[in-house]
Amino acid sequence: MSPDRAPAAPAQPSGQDTYNNVAQGESHVAMQVGVMHGDVHNLYQIAGDTLAEKFRVGCNYLKGNAQQRAEQLIGEAFVHGHESAEVAYFWALAVLSGRSFDHLDQKDFGHLGMAFRYADAASREQWGRALAVVSRFIHCLAEQDSKGEADPDQFAEVMADFDRLPAERREEIRRHLEMILDGGMQDHLDARYAKELGVQRLEGKRKYRAWKFFEPDPVPPLRRRPPPVKFSLAAWAAVVVGGVLVGTALTLLLPLLVRSGPPSVMILPVAGGIGVLVALRQRWEQLARQRRLEARLAARLPLPDEAWISGPDERSFSAEVKKLVNAEFRYYRPRLDQLAGKRWDADSAPVKHALCREIIDVYEAGGELDPAKWLVRWHTREFVRQWYNGTFADQRPDSDAPPLASPAIALGMLAAVAGLGGACVIAFSVSWTVTLWAVLALLAGCVPLTVGGTVAYLEYRRHADDLAEAAERFEEHAAAYHRMRAVLADRPSDSEMAQWLDRDKAHVRMLAMRHYRLSNREVFAHTVLCEPGGWNPRRSRVVHGPPRYSAYRVLVFLLTGSGVRQFSVLVDFATGTVSNENRFTFRYDAIASAGVTQRSVRIDNVRQAARASTPQAGEAADLRQGADLNWGELVFSRSFRLALVNNDLFSVRVENFDEGLVDRVREDPLSLLDLALDSAGITAALHILEAVAAEGKDWIAREQRRRSRRFDTYQENLGPRTPPHRDSTTNGRRSSYLGRMIPAQTAGTTLPAPTG
Repeated sequence: MSPDRAPAAPAQPSGQDTYNNVAQGESHVAMQVGVMHGDVHNLYQIAGDTLAEKFRVGCNYLKGNAQQRAEQLIGEAFVHGHESAEVAYFWALAVLSGRSFDHLDQKDFGHLGMAFRYADAASREQWGRALAVVSRFIHCLAEQDSKGEADPDQFAEVMADFDRLPAERREEIRRHLEMILDGGMQDHLDARYAKELGVQRLEGKRKYRAWKFFEPDPVPPLRRRPPPVKFSLAAWAAVVVGGVLVGTALTLLLPLLVRSGPPSVMILPVAGGIGVLVALRQRWEQLARQRRLEARLAARLPLPDEAWISGPDERSFSAEVKKLVNAEFRYYRPRLDQLAGKRWDADSAPVKHALCREIIDVYEAGGELDPAKWLVRWHTREFVRQWYNGTFADQRPDSDAPPLASPAIALGMLAAVAGLGGACVIAFSVSWTVTLWAVLALLAGCVPLTVGGTVAYLEYRRHADDLAEAAERFEEHAAAYHRMRAVLADRPSDSEMAQWLDRDKAHVRMLAMRHYRLSNREVFAHTVLCEPGGWNPRRSRVVHGPPRYSAYRVLVFLLTGSGVRQFSVLVDFATGTVSNENRFTFRYDAIASAGVTQRSVRIDNVRQAARASTPQAGEAADLRQGADLNWGELVFSRSFRLALVNNDLFSVRVENFDEGLVDRVREDPLSLLDLALDSAGITAALHILEAVAAEGKDWIAREQRRRSRRFDTYQENLGPRTPPHRDSTTNGRRSSYLGRMIPAQTAGTTLPAPTG
């Protein structure tokens, strides 16, 4: 029979339950335990083989800042017949997102040409008008590069059309064209956007909802099934033999009392029997309490250390439970006050050990630890709340130890001796021989009967107490489950997390610009990188999605005419608070190298290796080819490293998809690496910083020539166009035949290959 589960809770919050994720005193909220959300968040899983489904998932990837995957899926949907202004708009954004203009190639211009044919500034639908704004922004950028400044009247007209778009479209265009727009155009957008950014960064109740993304999905708790009642053969034999002897003694003794005189003498054996029962019952209660206390104390003892089973990445279930519980408690521990830390260790140790045993007893049979993660975190926070509030119960045994003697036992024994002794004296007056045999049988039977009865009572009492405790614990967990479900009902989606992160990065970039007193006209290029920040931040992700963190370190590189300006801060993602500002400035010829390194351990020979993957310029998108990912390899971390000639090093750590953050059945490690590189900004940064490392102080002149060639290619392929006319042969709809849609200059470009 499977363990009982609590009934599922409704998804809507009740409005009365509250939950506070607050660290008190000197505790630290951050956790290193990872959380992966599965089927509840069906953002990145293609439910069918339809083009509309590919488009939907591609849009979700775009919102989550996974540009490469978004471009692939949306492009496949478009070129295979799912054509509309909406699809074209999101495809254009996916092609341009997170890339500078010189990062675009002939294939990209071909895709943009296909998409821009749906641009229509006079369209009643928002998609055609939004796509027209994107197209005209790119045209203004090309004009700015060739003439030094975009035509003021034309740019003002584009900005007017931009302002008339819905707020959601304006936000999308700002987010995804942030890397490609520069100069006066970006200054103009920043001037407008800066007024909104401070408010938008905290929109959607971010302070009250962002932390919920890092919470495990609550699963209905299981009811612990205590061990059944068990008796040994010796205990059964003692009860049977003792019962027979005591029964024989009473059979011999009672007739003698009846013949001895008045019926009142029968009160003596009755009083003696009652005294025996009272004394035994009281003693049994004491023993039951003592054993209960011993069991609780034993549960609070440390678990034995678990050895490796077959390799360093495969450990027992109990070892994983201990790791999870220790991690949860460790990061709430006071770290500045040593006395408080020692008191925390002493108070939390028995609680941790008992929690480990409980989780193992209940969940080990299923072999899955994920259903218990939320429960471990809930118990941890209950302890934290009680410990800081001073309501934590004393776990020491002295106050609970039962006394060895009590008045009830003394009175019971006195009644037993007086009653049975008096009955035996009266019986001896009737028949000495029979009474002697009765007394011997009574004494011989009381010993095994008492021992066997004690064992039986304690076992039944143990089982009853276990059932009552399991029921009470189950009700407590079920109530916590329902409350947690209500609290997490408005958990933010991965798209919201990506949007908040983009706004944080834009905010940090503007801080860097203001600090260095630079305008976008003075910045030739820029790149923004982010990595996990703080001390072991909490992490979470959805299936097929990039990792998210509770704290980020955001680095901004501003490439100017005189050198590189580097600016970094720590961002608390839950609150948007920016702290720990650092600045660094260096010349172009001070850059020695840029690349990606990987630290891993291969299981076959358990030998650590650090391997660097440094693609050639222009091949940053193919970083995964150098990663050589293998599920037989335990990857600790991947890092983007920018080294200077004076041995200074800038390093950005990329998520390792291990430690329970991978669905090894549904997910591909190569795709996950692409997501991590895109999300961290490394794909775009490598394209720029590798070129700087290779070309040094000549990079600006060479980059200007490359950009000029790119703009020439743009003008050849995507110069100013008039809005497309309705095709009478297709009843106003554009034909899905690709040859009719590709401009002559781009007919030979490569289109996305179908995925099946």
